[in-house]
Amino acid sequence: MARRRSVGDIDATRYAISVAMVLDHLDDKRIALTRAVENSRIPIAKKILVGIYDIEHALRVRIGRLDESDWGRRLDELMTAIDDDFAAGGPDGLVNTRKTSEWPQVFSSRHHTDL
Repeated sequence: MARRRSVGDIDATRYAISVAMVLDHLDDKRIALTRAVENSRIPIAKKILVGIYDIEHALRVRIGRLDESDWGRRLDELMTAIDDDFAAGGPDGLVNTRKTSEWPQVFSSRHHTDL
């Protein structure tokens, strides 16, 4: 497992830009997720959402004090945007998996191996 590094340690390196790039990538995935759901491509949407949750988890686990940084605030904003995208449900009763147990557990990041 990769070593946990603090925001300050990462920000002081030339690799700091990669965190911003990962956050941009998450936003792109959010848009792709919205399009997949709008077009009733639920299996594809599941895979996209699992990828989003995996990236979120990796960032939160591997970057210490992330919540206290601009990166952490941006990640929170992106995840809130995803929550908001599904707050009212979607095709076939798709609802936000982070806030309800109505959607099958296979859609949850903790159970993504069931896909």
